[in-house]
Amino acid sequence: MKKTILFFVLTLSSVFAYAEPCRRLTGKDPTGHTLELDDGSVWKVHQNSLPRSKNFYKEGDLIVIYPVILRFLSDSMFFFHNKNSGQNVNVDLSLGPISGRPGCVEIEEIDFYRGILLLRDGYNNRLTWQINSDSLTQLRQWKPGQAVILGSNRRHANIFGSPYEFSLINVEKTEIIQANRI
Repeated sequence: MKKTILFFVLTLSSVFAYAEPCRRLTGKDPTGHTLELDDGSVWKVHQNSLPRSKNFYKEGDLIVIYPVILRFLSDSMFFFHNKNSGQNVNVDLSLGPISGRPGCVEIEEIDFYRGILLLRDGYNNRLTWQINSDSLTQLRQWKPGQAVILGSNRRHANIFGSPYEFSLINVEKTEIIQANRI
């Protein structure tokens, strides 16, 4: 019995260790023009995505944030994937997360030499990240106290063979750095 429980706990923890970072949709403009996530961030939906955001996005849905691969084709930096409906909408950040909210993640420390970023969420959990070495120059512009939104890089990883599965979005700079959790 103990072996079965231990196996179940290890299996469950390995599933969550590799899960994509999700946010919960907490608000939506009735016209579908803006979507609000549980960290307090507000996102503007692009015109071509309005029918999908209006009809297939409901409060409580789980959302994964992805960077857009070919920005010149979509005219947006990000897209939301609704895990409940399976629909994607192109979005851009309109308002960053609210500091002090449990879902808000902020930079606590940066080790520029080793490319390590220490983040803290509103629950006081610490998350340590190894930054893509190609982005070290970009990382030098980031500062403690700035808000960061966690996104997924799995689609890039699958298409381009990138070893980095996460996207860290600096709210103040509107920059994306690929990273892995360590």
